[in-house]
Amino acid sequence: SGGVHGANRLGGNALTEAIVFGSIAGREAAKWAEAGSLSTPDDSQIKGVKGFISKVKDGKRSINELRGKLKREMWAKCGVIRDGEGLKDLLAFIEEGKELVEEASAKSNFDVMKALELRNMFELAEVVALSALGREESRGAHYRRDFPQQRDDLWMKRIAISIVDRRPSLNFLPVK
Repeated sequence: SGGVHGANRLGGNALTEAIVFGSIAGREAAKWAEAGSLSTPDDSQIKGVKGFISKVKDGKRSINELRGKLKREMWAKCGVIRDGEGLKDLLAFIEEGKELVEEASAKSNFDVMKALELRNMFELAEVVALSALGREESRGAHYRRDFPQQRDDLWMKRIAISIVDRRPSLNFLPVK
């Protein structure tokens, strides 16, 4: 997301924007938390996390190596210059990586936290790569080598992600 400037501003370029909108977001989140009740996880979610923790307690794969590989793959295939072929390769790697995280070695509580973080990193990487693959144009800081032109006639849209059957699903919505 590019904040109020859409895709045309890189992440670290707007410190004042981050401060202003971070403050607004914090205030609104506090209002939301005070007004409502928090949901409790259902039994399947609790069992899922407990099952994951049990697996990684006996795992053999290095969390740091998996994390480093994810970072390198994201930079190489979803960095500044992207293309459909690289993004598809990346998504295949992510699918495999999500399985490998289940084999991570977490001997301490800190390692368990790192394994849970890594699992979340793979899920987020998948959403980012799917979104980049889905937008078949270049716009602002999103540059596709295979679609170098901005196409307002086709792509004046925003991408919303939802989870359908435990998988991310892209929804292309008109810009308001």
